[in-house]
Order: sequence, then C-alpha cells, then structure tokens
Amino acid sequence: MWDFIGIMRAVLPHVPYIPVWDKNMRGESKTLIRYNNGIPLPVGDLGATVAFARSINKLLQRGDWVHFSVEGSMWEYYQPIRPFKKGAFTFAVHNNKPVIPMAYSYRKPCGLAKLFWKKPLLNLAIGEPIFPDMTLNKSDAVDKLLIECHTAVCRLAGINPENNVYPAVFNNNDRIDYYPLEQQ
Repeated sequence: MWDFIGIMRAVLPHVPYIPVWDKNMRGESKTLIRYNNGIPLPVGDLGATVAFARSINKLLQRGDWVHFSVEGSMWEYYQPIRPFKKGAFTFAVHNNKPVIPMAYSYRKPCGLAKLFWKKPLLNLAIGEPIFPDMTLNKSDAVDKLLIECHTAVCRLAGINPENNVYPAVFNNNDRIDYYPLEQQ
C-alpha cells in the first residue's frame, strides 16, 4: 500500500501527484495520503470523472508530475506484471508527455535484516522516459506507448516480456485467476 512513498523518494526533487482509490482517501490513512498529493480517483460519477481529467490535464500542462499505478490493483509481493489500463497513457499522449517506467522487484532479507524482517525487501528500478509517437493517431499512440511501457516495466522487474503471464493491455476481465497466455 505504501509503495508510492519509495517512488516519491526516488524522484526527488519532483513531488508527483498520485491518483488513489477513492475509498483510501476516506480511510484511516487519508491524512497521510492527502499530505502526499493524493488525488481521489472517481468511480461511477461522470461529473467527477470529467473534473478529474481536467485536473490531471492541467497538472501535466503546467509541468507537474503525476504517478499512476497503471495495473490498477494491488496484490502484495506478486511478481508478474499485470495488464495496464489505458488512462495514464491517454493523458500522456493528450499532453505529449513522456512516461517513466518503474518496477518493483523483490529479494529475500539477508544479513541482520533477516533477523528482524521476514517479508521480502523491495528494489525499485527506474527506466528511461518513453515518449508518445505523435505521428500516429491518438488511439494508436496510446496503444503503442502502453505496450512499450509494459515491455520496459517487465524488463525492469527482471521478467522477459515474452514470458510474462499477462498481455500488456487490460481487457476488463473480472476473474483474478485469468491467465490468457495459458489458453493459447
């Protein structure tokens, strides 16, 4: 849940805005999330969604950074890279802004850390910025940027993109045990 703190530390002196599930903005950590530039992601409210999109566009146009969790869900210590949702890439293309791929990978504690910490430790890898191809129509540019970023994130996490169990693009399938590559 707090992976964004590592990301915020890594991108200093930039302080990104972070879209966050609306329920987390009302939960027990709401003060910390708001203090760290959390922006509630609207769900089921068209007016709020339009206001959110305007706000994100305004932030990007004035040069602010926005950090999206493009997998759109959280499974702790889960290594495969899940499909990405298109929203962040749509904003990047619309505003002609690069995407900086980032990936967490995990390692077992060693040395003294092994005595005090049983959960995996995190490594954050940050890739080179990927710019949208503005010679394409917007829809194709979004798709290309998403796929390039998914490939980069897989590599940063130490996964061969061809061996990752998920495709790059989220397809709205609600099953959590959905492994489309096994069906082929």
